[in-house]
Amino acid sequence: MILTFLFSLVMWFFPPQPVDVPVEGTANITVHVTNIKKMKGNIQLGIYEECCFLKAGGEFADFKKKVDGESVTVVFENVPYGEYALGAYHDLDEDVKLDTNFLGMPQEPYGFTRKLVSRFRAPKYKEMAFQVDQPEVELTIALEFWR
Repeated sequence: MILTFLFSLVMWFFPPQPVDVPVEGTANITVHVTNIKKMKGNIQLGIYEECCFLKAGGEFADFKKKVDGESVTVVFENVPYGEYALGAYHDLDEDVKLDTNFLGMPQEPYGFTRKLVSRFRAPKYKEMAFQVDQPEVELTIALEFWR
């Protein structure tokens, strides 16, 4: 009886605080890659988490699709809700790497989740990040040349 009374007092003066529980779920991310100029090679796409953004082999998920028109559509299925960034490039010579010049500037068409802030440096994760918090997410990446 006394314990019940003490417990009631504690709960009265120190009520439980709501806890933010992360939303759990997965999504399908549909990516439309547009502005494909040459009908050869593959489109390489990668979804990145912050820890591994643009690091070789650091993709959370990746996809390769043969070019068959002026645009390509890819669906990443069952991606857990969270924050990601997406990058793509047109691998014209099918060597599975983004070719660069002696300054490190891309020599193959490329694109990201958002428009680049500066063409003279690699984008930062937070500049390209997007939220996956619903069952269907649709993005469009327009490839561009560095030149």
